[in-house]
Amino acid sequence: MLVICLSVINTEADKSKFNKLYDTHEGLMRKAALYYMKGDAHRAEDALQDAWLYVAERIESLKFSEPKAERGYLLTVLRYRALAIYNRQRTENDHVINFEDIDEFYLSEWDTPENALCEKELYQRTADLICSMSQMDRDILWLTIGLERSVKESAEIMGISENAARMRLHHARVRLEKRMKEEHIFNE
Repeated sequence: MLVICLSVINTEADKSKFNKLYDTHEGLMRKAALYYMKGDAHRAEDALQDAWLYVAERIESLKFSEPKAERGYLLTVLRYRALAIYNRQRTENDHVINFEDIDEFYLSEWDTPENALCEKELYQRTADLICSMSQMDRDILWLTIGLERSVKESAEIMGISENAARMRLHHARVRLEKRMKEEHIFNE
């Protein structure tokens, strides 16, 4: 799989960047792929290969401030590759994949503010609110705000149109703002 991914990368610097990303996160990605595909090793391998190839094709534009952001991005890409494979291969006997529990891989890994306990508490309350939102809301918020990806790239990762991603982001932000006001998280 690594050889295929490296073959789509043009520069040695990008190959080195990809190798480092792969070496750092391959174990977690494999574990998550098996989880997403409910232990089906064949489908998990397909999802993993699709995800790594997707990342390899975009490696020159990827910039992460820290490993947690890398991890979150990779798991989000994997999640949507797994869902696409599941939807393509779904049969009557398949069970619905539940992605709710996998959030522990990336949502709980967001940095917390270090400068004050109050900020940490507010941050945790906000993160809890986001975790309680629908999966689509969490994903679009995570990609655009948490990982600072463009709406266009987020749409591509999620397999939806750019306009649909814009609408989802807008509605997710409105819902989050409303919930934050209800929980008195905003400093008004």
